[in-house]
Order: sequence, then C-alpha cells, then structure tokens
Amino acid sequence: MATLPGGAAVGAAIAAIFALAFAVTWVDQRNVLRTAHERLESLSRIAVLHVDLIFAGIDLGTRTIDIDPIPQEGDRGRAAIAIHNRLRLIQRTLTPLAGIGFIGADGRLLANAVSATPEPIDFSARNYFQALRTDPSLGLVVAPPVRTIPSLEVAIPVARAAYWPNGRFAGVVAGRLDPDYFGDFFRSLGADTVAITLADGTILSRFPQVDLLAAPKLTFDHAAAGPGVAAQPFELNSPVDGSQKIATLSRVASAPVFVEVAYDKSRVVAGAVQRRNAILTAAVAISGLILALALVSRRRAREHAARAQAQAQASLAAEAREAAVEANRRKSEFLAHMSHEIRTPLNAIIGFSQMISNEMLGPLGQSRYRDYAADILFSAEHLLSVVNNVLDLAKVEAGKWTLETDEVHAADLIESTCRLAAARAAHEAVRVGHGEVPPLKVVGDRRSLVQILLNLTINAIKFAGEDRRVSLDCARTGDGGIEFMVADSGPGMSAEDIERALRPFETASSVQARQRHDTGLGLPLARAFAELHDGTLTLESALGNGTLARLRLPRERVRPAED
Repeated sequence: MATLPGGAAVGAAIAAIFALAFAVTWVDQRNVLRTAHERLESLSRIAVLHVDLIFAGIDLGTRTIDIDPIPQEGDRGRAAIAIHNRLRLIQRTLTPLAGIGFIGADGRLLANAVSATPEPIDFSARNYFQALRTDPSLGLVVAPPVRTIPSLEVAIPVARAAYWPNGRFAGVVAGRLDPDYFGDFFRSLGADTVAITLADGTILSRFPQVDLLAAPKLTFDHAAAGPGVAAQPFELNSPVDGSQKIATLSRVASAPVFVEVAYDKSRVVAGAVQRRNAILTAAVAISGLILALALVSRRRAREHAARAQAQAQASLAAEAREAAVEANRRKSEFLAHMSHEIRTPLNAIIGFSQMISNEMLGPLGQSRYRDYAADILFSAEHLLSVVNNVLDLAKVEAGKWTLETDEVHAADLIESTCRLAAARAAHEAVRVGHGEVPPLKVVGDRRSLVQILLNLTINAIKFAGEDRRVSLDCARTGDGGIEFMVADSGPGMSAEDIERALRPFETASSVQARQRHDTGLGLPLARAFAELHDGTLTLESALGNGTLARLRLPRERVRPAED
C-alpha cells in the first residue's frame, strides 16, 4: 500500500468504507431483532390471555362438582348418578374438553359425562391421581400428554380433587383436553412456533404439530416468567427441530403451565443478511475501484501506452458511479418521503396534544379543541395507513400473505370502500360517488379486495381535479370477468410516471407526491393484491386528463349474486 501514490489516504478511505458498511449492517440487524422482540412480546401477551381464559374456564368448571354436595360417601350408586348428571352439564359448558370423568378414591372410574355406569378403569397409577390423593390442596393439576383409555387418543389430563360432604377425599374430577384445540388460534398469531409447556419443559400443545409423546422437553428459565408477563426475548436452539429461535416465555395465571412464542431467527434476519451481503459486496467493489484508480494513476505516470485502458476503466467507473448515485437518490427520496410522512403526523399529534393537555386556549369546552382533535385523528390515521402499507407490502413480497377466500358482493366492496374513504374525502373536500353495481359476487379475500379499491380511491382523492369528484364503477367484462374502475379528473400522469407509480417506493412526481402525502406504496400494494387474485391492475392517464384505474378479475372469480 505504501508504494501507491497517496497510499495512506487510499488505506484510510477503504477502512472508512468497511467501517461504515459494518456499522450500517450492525444497526440494521439490531433494528430487525428489536422489531421482532417487540412483536413477540405483543403476540405472547395475546397467546397467554387466550390460554389463561381456557384454563380458567376449566378450573371454574371442575370446581362446580363441589358446589351442590354429592350424596354421602356410602351410597356409591346414587353418587355415580349425581356425578354423571353434573359431569354432563360441565361437558356441555366446557367445549375445550374432549371428555370428563370422576375417579373414585380407590382410583377407579366411577362416572363420566357419557354414562353413570362406565367400565371401572383403574387410574390409580396416573401421576395426577397420586399427586391429588397425597395433597388434595394442589388445585388444578395439568399432567403430561397421555394416550387415553380406551380411545388411545393423545390428550392433556387436567384434574382437581373432590370431596364428600363430610370433607373426606372423594376422588378426582379428571378431564381430557384436546392438544389440537389451540391449533387454529396459534396459527393465526403469525409466529413460527407457539407451544404450551409444563414447568419441566414437557410440551402439552404446539404449533406446528409434533408427536407429543415422543417430543423432547424444552429447556427454559421458567423462574424468569411471571404470571401473564413475558420474560425478555431470548435465543435458543430448539431441541424439537434443531433451528435457532428467538422466543418469549410466559406463565399462565390460572394453571401451572407456560406459553412459548417464537420466531425462527434465520427467517427474521434473512432480509438483514441479504442487505448485509449487498452492502459488503458494494464495499468490496468500491474499495476495488479505489485501488484500481490508484494503480491507474501510477501507470499513467510511467506508461503512456496504458492511458487508453485507464480511460476505459474511468468510463466504466463513471457509469458505476452514476448508477450508484441514481440508486442513492432513489433511496434518499424514499427516506425523505418516509421521514416527512412519519414526522409530520407525529408533530401534529404531539403539538395538538400538548395544547389540549395544557388548556392553552382555555377550558376543554373551547370549540377549537375539537378542530385540533380532528387534526390529531387524521394525522394518526394517516400514519397508521403508511405503516400498514409498508407491513402489508413486505408480507406480500415475502410470500407470507394468505388469502382467506370468500364470496363477496361487488356492491359490498364498493360501499365499504366509499365508507372507509369518507373521512379522507371530507378532509380533502372531495365527493366520492359510484354508479349502479351489477348483481355479482367476487370470490376472493374481502380484506385484500377492499384494500385494493381503497388504495385506488385514496390515490384518486389525493390528486382530484378542480371538480373535486372521484367516481367508482363496476361492470361485467366481455370474457365473463369483472372490472372495477376508479376515476379522477386530476393532473394525470405520463407513461413514464405510470411505470414509476407502480414500482414500490417511487412516485410520479416527487414535489407533488410530497405535497399530497404520497409514499409510493399504495399502488404497488394494490397491484400485488390484484395479482394474488389472478387479476390485473392498470392505469390509464395522460397529463392534464385525469387518471382511470382498472382492476380486472377473471371469470373464475365471479359468481352471480343470489336474489
């Protein structure tokens, strides 16, 4: 390095490039992990609340066996009938339980919800029965999964001690909780793994499903998890699938169980790893370019013949710099948009909130406070819309968006869109209307379809023309499909602007987009949702002639509406 002209400066520049690259990638991954931690904590609170409600209901239901005293200890037949009737009522009330029975003090089945005279199966060897017979004050006991008798299905035993009216130990109320009962709810959380465990790590229920009887125990610091409160997210290697997880652990208040919610770390950091590789590749390329320029400078001083080659390399370097500048400009423009879109609403929220809190204009009865409150609401809703668009677009691009298919009336889609856009239209002094809607149904995800039309409508409202009107229409296409149209008479767009508007994070006009609170996310997200429904989204526009957006869906997604 010392033999090159300005060798110290070249070395310092390369060191600075790599230091910046490593700093940027470190901050990026830290932010990704912090976001994942925050989402895990939120999901953990939701999961624990759901599981706690289920076990609290089971606990309360099993307690009712003692509310109305059962017959005296000596009358086993009458006791079995009374207990059977009580268990039938409990079974109908507690839908999570696949079955419930009463085990007498001798360990044999006395009655269940199906019969007052069931086969007297011996449960005396079960751990939960022995524990409750030894210490009836244990409360609700949850045992490891077992194969039930006689069905041989895997179930989670839940049990509580019961007493004769004279206070003596009468036996155990034992229920069978289906481990798959929690499956749909756990799946809806969006986490990679959700599990219910005992304090020793035994898995009671898990999404994705595993063989509960053969699954290894999880190893956590259960003491760090308080009732209903998630411990700080931590990392571990899962003994179930061998993957590295980012997880939280919370203890359920109503039962001696814990809830684990986890993400696969490889999936969480996948985007950050890709960005890191791209940044480091760019750093290597730029460093190589610096070294190449230094070598060229040395050769130019000694070899006149190498000048042509050096000029060619300089030309290539110029093109690379221009591409880098353009890419950086787009990034900077997007960041500027996002900075404006986030800071402006937040400043409004903070400023107006302070004025209201300090009663700077007088008591809260002042009418101007209502105007400020309306501005706060608009700013907050706009910020929520921006954040939702960013998250939805990222989820679609990652292939994680799942369509919940249903048959939706076209008129319902139009009316829902108009209703959701009403506040924005009122704020912009724009009238939104629609024509007659044909009696058709659309087969698709209602939320995504409404989001498409809402994004198109909001975009039209932003750029409405002097007549301040936006129209929504719907019609049957010649090939049997359906077409939704959103039109405005605004400034319009050129063909180049249309291409830019449909690409993520780009807008048709930087100045106008900034004035109209446009982040360049609504139209790309709408097109992504349209393609998920096998449809197309096109824009027809010309400068000065407004814009017409067309959403077309194929005939396979169209049904006639029932009368």
